This record gives sequence, structure tokens and C-alpha cells, in this order.
Amino acid sequence: MDDFFEGQEKLLEVWFRPPNNEIQQGKHPKLSEAKGLRAIPRDNIQLILEKAKCCILDSYHNEYMDSYVLSESSLFITAYRLIIKTCGTTTLLTALPLIIKYAASVGLKDIDDIFFSRRELMSPDHQQYPHRRFSEEVDFLEQYFEGAAYPLGRLNGDRWYLYTLNNQLHITCPDVTLEIMMTSLDAKVMQQFYKSTATAKQVTTTSGIADIIPGAHIHEFLFDPCGYSCNAVINEFYFTIHITPQERFSYVSFETDYMMEDYTSLITKVLKVFRPGRFSLNLFANKHAPFGHASSAFKLDQLKTAGFRREDQQTCELEHASVLYGHFASLQISGAENTKSKQRFHYLIQQGLDLRSV
Repeated sequence: MDDFFEGQEKLLEVWFRPPNNEIQQGKHPKLSEAKGLRAIPRDNIQLILEKAKCCILDSYHNEYMDSYVLSESSLFITAYRLIIKTCGTTTLLTALPLIIKYAASVGLKDIDDIFFSRRELMSPDHQQYPHRRFSEEVDFLEQYFEGAAYPLGRLNGDRWYLYTLNNQLHITCPDVTLEIMMTSLDAKVMQQFYKSTATAKQVTTTSGIADIIPGAHIHEFLFDPCGYSCNAVINEFYFTIHITPQERFSYVSFETDYMMEDYTSLITKVLKVFRPGRFSLNLFANKHAPFGHASSAFKLDQLKTAGFRREDQQTCELEHASVLYGHFASLQISGAENTKSKQRFHYLIQQGLDLRSV
């Protein structure tokens, strides 16, 4: 696997407390109201990214946030929140001390909460310290914080990890984050994300990405020979997509904090664009979310209608939020696996084997 690339990302989200502990009515203030983290000089932002072993490829700025497409995924900065998502063999957590240092330099010395999360990596042996094991990542974070670490999913299957301080944020508005992590992707769909005569902008349109959330400002990058990343900004909200199209380790991630009362249509739209064989989903919802608990954010029966079966689902109850994790497989894959399982069972019966030893 000399050409292997770890598409699955590590995600770090840090919320800083505003000066004077003020409570915000909206999620993010405009630049004219508060600069906060956006006052950190570009040179220092680049130093943070160098520590994580990535760099800026493209950027976009509006009144609410600064958006950066990176060589390995994405960075979003608002007045009091920083989100950095990196794939490959990046060393994301080693950038945390610089994030804290440069936030303090612009007057933000207290952290409201942090969220570090990732899916089980395809090839953890390729990673560098401190990302070789989740326990190692937790030990690193515990040098700075006293938080809570959660594994969700099967010990012998798909898993997702979360570390958080489990604190109350300074916002009183709804806050929701949806992440869809897709594997076993349709090869014809993935072929669009190989370098050709089409521009990155054309690929965004022809693939259907441009229609996922209409009206979003999308900036993107198409890698050579393959791979695609985009960030999209919708006023104070974002979405981001990262694609590793190689068939043996294909992977696509979609993440957004776009506010909706029901996420069913958005989830099914993303699945229609990328046609995965399997996907994991996690959804964070604070106590102000319009649908209440994270488990009420989408309709499971409509995902089945779209051709997917839930294999696992777990929820985690935080102090001021709920988190849902689920793993799904296409009905086609589930049916094929059930057939193989039955065939193996009947074969063992015919051979007269003791099933207790299998």
C-alpha cells in the first residue's frame, strides 16, 4: 500500500470565552462587532498550520468567518471559535499550544470548551505522535485540560471517538454539527475527482456538490492526480467536503453546522451525490436545537427508503448537549453479507462442525 492515503480526518474545535464573559444572542458576531480570533495575524495562522503539517491553498472571508482550504482539509475561524480538520499523517494536536498562545495574544485567555473527534483510522500505524491511538491523544489533551473521552460504536467494527471538556458555551442560540463519513464509494462517482481538463469549480457543479445547500459560497481545490476539497460559507454557517477517491481506500466526509429543523433531506441529498456503500454519522445538538435531542434530528425510516439500513446507533448525554453516532450500510451490501453469512452457516452444518468453536 505504498500509495495509501488516510482520508479520514482528525477534528479539533476550540471555543474561547469572550471578554467580560458576555453572552451572545447569535452564534458568531460580525467582524465589525468583534475581531477576536480573527485578529490573529496571517503569519501566525500559518505557523499553527505548519505545526500541524499542512498549509493554506485557498481562502475566503465574509463578515462572520475566515475560511481556509488546506493541503490536508480545512480551517474555519470566527471571533471566538476555531475549527481545524486535517487528514493524512498530520499532527493536529501538536498545534494546540500555539492556538492557545496566539488566542491569548489577542485577549482570549479562557477556553469555554473543546471538541476533539475522529473516526477509527484505516491505517493507524501510518500516524505519528500523538495520533497513533486514541488513548495517546487523550493523554496529550490531558496535559492541558481535564475532560471526558468517549468511544462510540463497535469495539470490533466502526468506531468514533470524542474528547470534550463538557462545559457550557457562551452562546444561547441553537448549535448543531452534522458529520457524515462515507466509505465503499461508487467508483464512477469517484472518477469525477481525478484531475482532468475540468476545473475544480466545474467539478463542484457537475458532481452536484453545488446543489447540496443552495446559495452557499463555495471555494474548492482539485488535487493532482486526484482528490478534492471544498469549503462553503452560508452567512455564519459552513459546510466542508473532502474526497479521497482511490478505490481501495475511498473516503468522503461532509460536515456542516448549517441550522435546520430536520436534517433528513440534507443527509439523503449528500448520500445521493456520493452513493456510499457504508457511512457513519455523528450529530451534536445543544439544548437550544429546534428538534430537541440529537436522536430527533432526522427520520430513520426515510434513510431506509433511500436504500440504507442502520447497523448501530448510540447516544452520549453531555452536560448541555446530546451526541448521536450511527453506522449505516446500503441495503445492497447488507443483503449480500446476510447471504454470505447464511451460506457459511449452512456449510458448517453440512460439515458437522461444532458452531460453538467458530
